[in-house]
Amino acid sequence: IVIVTPSVGWAGTGPVDPGDACGTGEASATLKKVTMLIMFDRSWSMTQCADPAFTPPGFGTTLGCTNMPPGPNRWDLTSQALTLFFQDPQAADLNVGLPFFPHDVAGCTGVMGVMAGLNCDVATCAQPLVPPGLLTADAAPTDAHEAALVAAVQASVPPGPAMPNPNPATPTSAALGGAAQWATMQQMTHPDEQAVIVLITDGEPQGCDMNANNIAQIAADA
Repeated sequence: IVIVTPSVGWAGTGPVDPGDACGTGEASATLKKVTMLIMFDRSWSMTQCADPAFTPPGFGTTLGCTNMPPGPNRWDLTSQALTLFFQDPQAADLNVGLPFFPHDVAGCTGVMGVMAGLNCDVATCAQPLVPPGLLTADAAPTDAHEAALVAAVQASVPPGPAMPNPNPATPTSAALGGAAQWATMQQMTHPDEQAVIVLITDGEPQGCDMNANNIAQIAADA
């Protein structure tokens, strides 16, 4: 990039001679490699209605939102969008990792009550189910990382109301804290790259620290 600041002839119609400039500068620009951590909410509420105005085929009116809507739910739409993102050739060269919250493992379930402290462990929430790997322009299975990400999404459907829910909470504070911890370390150890956090969630936190200001501060600190 070359910047020329003219001292004469600025209002003229002809080109400016760099020799007449009062100052010149030259700088090069490069793109940083991006490492993206996608923290994906798989709490029970993600199975709820995505669109209160949804009208099923053959119905003349909307049915509104229920816990088991006839149309696509929140998980359906977000997981489909994420899958399309992983499969898009334009996502090539992105380094992508995928954790979910809540986890099925103790430490990041966010279960409330006397055990809450043991289930809001930031370090546990920081561990991605699919570690960061490089996406390519090839389609799966040639792109093995794309295949792993898509398979993880397909295998992580939240439990619905018809089945016992092992993860009743939405431990947003621990999940975002874990993502921030991971991204901060990634940025420190890879200063030539850019770490990015994407948080996908549908609503208010349940379990762990539910104070919105405190959760916002986690992002601000990161």
